[in-house]
Amino acid sequence: MLLAKKSNNEVVITKTNSKIIASKQQVKKETSKTQDSKKIESKQTSNLIKTEPSKIKNMDSISLQVLRKGSEGAQVEQWQLFLVGQGLLKVADGDFGQTTKEATIQFQKLQGLLADGVVGNSCYGKAMTLGFEVVQDNANDKTSAYWPPKPNFEAVYNDEKRFEMFGKFEYTSDEQGNIIVIGNWKEENIITIDVPQLKGIDMYGKPKATGSIYFHKKAAAQMQALWAEWEKAGLLHLVKTWNGTYSPRCIRGSQTKLSNHAFGTAFDINVKWNGLAKRPALVGEEGSVRELVEIANKLGFYWGGHFSRKDGMHFEIAKLL
Repeated sequence: MLLAKKSNNEVVITKTNSKIIASKQQVKKETSKTQDSKKIESKQTSNLIKTEPSKIKNMDSISLQVLRKGSEGAQVEQWQLFLVGQGLLKVADGDFGQTTKEATIQFQKLQGLLADGVVGNSCYGKAMTLGFEVVQDNANDKTSAYWPPKPNFEAVYNDEKRFEMFGKFEYTSDEQGNIIVIGNWKEENIITIDVPQLKGIDMYGKPKATGSIYFHKKAAAQMQALWAEWEKAGLLHLVKTWNGTYSPRCIRGSQTKLSNHAFGTAFDINVKWNGLAKRPALVGEEGSVRELVEIANKLGFYWGGHFSRKDGMHFEIAKLL
């Protein structure tokens, strides 16, 4: 009604003003929407920023460091253990000193790499082709690196427990980790047993195995039962080489921690394909021992492929039956 009393020009002007007001309101609404949208985007970006650091940390935790003289820590020890398995180093202590540098140079020369004693991309890459394992695969099917699963018992990781199980002895050791047992412990505990399934097996450059071996008397029956069960299951063809049992020494890479071989309660097979600190050969690959593990576990043996430092050639008594 009020508009009817005004002139046409005023009406037009009023309508125009109405449009302008409406337009301003619309702009205001759009601005509000844009601001809300920006707030949402800002929150999303903020959330992304909050989650990124944890991802970066995870990546950092699995990244490989360049190793050189003066480096220290777990990655150095892992590299040293690989060199020990290659027969190029004796001790793994986590300290990249001159001896480790020289062993690294020797590895690089053997593999046709730049021999600078620095463990970088090309050195890691070549080592990986030889089984140096840095990528984890948690798949549990038969073809994976994590098959077979660990047994429901632990390995014997300390000398005190071994002494308790197999008798204590005094000893001296040298810089190479070899030991000399003092007293008559060996004569009282290590006996000769016959394992006929071993007869004729290649001893990796030595005369073929005769089937007569040294083993601890407390575990002798378990050792004989193991090979009989492997034969019964039709698995003996998987054993390519025999590499011995009783050997008075420390674990490889150490000058202080005794090996189960020093107690006559461990043995090694298929060394060529299952070196120390290497991924043990997978099922279907030449030299794989993985299909032997389940029976070994049932008879109280623990497989070295389940150690934190892989030793796929190795089986040792962890439970006396």
